[in-house]
Amino acid sequence: LRGTSIFNGSITNISVIEITDDTNLPRIDYSPYSGAGTCGHWLFEPQSTNLLTYSEDFTQWTTLNFTANSETTIAPNGNTVNGYDFGDGYIFKDTAALDGSSSYTNSIYIKANKSATIGLRKGGASDGTDDVDINLTTSWQRFEATSVTSVTYPGRLLLDNRTIKGYGVSDLKVFIFAAQQERLSYATSYIPTNGSTVTRNQESANGAGSSDLINSTEGVLYVETAALADDSVIEGISISDGTVSNKVVIFKWNTSNSMRGRVTASGVNSLNQTFSVDDIKSFNKIAISYAENNFSIWLNGVEVFTDTSGAVPVGLNKLQFDIGGGGSNFYGKCKTVAVFKEALTDDELECLTS
Repeated sequence: LRGTSIFNGSITNISVIEITDDTNLPRIDYSPYSGAGTCGHWLFEPQSTNLLTYSEDFTQWTTLNFTANSETTIAPNGNTVNGYDFGDGYIFKDTAALDGSSSYTNSIYIKANKSATIGLRKGGASDGTDDVDINLTTSWQRFEATSVTSVTYPGRLLLDNRTIKGYGVSDLKVFIFAAQQERLSYATSYIPTNGSTVTRNQESANGAGSSDLINSTEGVLYVETAALADDSVIEGISISDGTVSNKVVIFKWNTSNSMRGRVTASGVNSLNQTFSVDDIKSFNKIAISYAENNFSIWLNGVEVFTDTSGAVPVGLNKLQFDIGGGGSNFYGKCKTVAVFKEALTDDELECLTS
């Protein structure tokens, strides 16, 4: 016993659970959360830095007619946050100088007491002409604004409600949370800061299972994924021999809402086809079936391409979140990656991808 307190009662069972800061666990994301039963997915993101030094402590920001009130609410991460009266003014925080050749993205969560339109400064904006209109509601929303800088100047995340800028919503009350500025063309998940910039390392996935489960003669590579951004960056998920000479790859391709399936055997492409998706940032189910002189690509229950000529790869023994030989790493949301040892029938492929 410690101290003078006395415990009156009995203990019949003790359970001890070790809590560790285990970094070798997948990051499970549930956004967009839609209530009980929402399925999670792996979230793979590149390294990124929140350049804003105070992401939640808005007393460290510069304000005009933006004052705290007594109201509170629960933020998306479960924290209690304070409310603010947003008069004919602004709130902003500057960051270090941005270079003149990169994309920068500002993001912030906001909800309001009523529907309203205010201004949000783009990531690399230099003045108010680079603000974008954002439409507030009474529910939490994450807003993003991206720009490519052409000159070097300090970065800024600014929320604007000034009449002179064309906003001036009266009696506006807001809650704000999770402010972030990144040197990326899109916003990644929230990186909290409190007095300094913070960097989150990129995710990686290792230990996919036994290479005996991958068949070079025939098989299927299946994924259910969503991209983080609809941009020109090529990313892949593959089975290969560890090189780009023998591989089966499902690509996020370099044009808007497009993907590509590729099967390469001894350096020669047996299948190499681009296909469109409705929304690359939504989950899509994609399968490539391969066997000698029999290749097909399936998307969301529909066969989008077939090819009846070509050899199959040799020595397939690796499942990787890249294009087979390293590089073009996949970053995005992933519900499923599966490898089948047999080339499935059309009915099976339709069922798998539906």
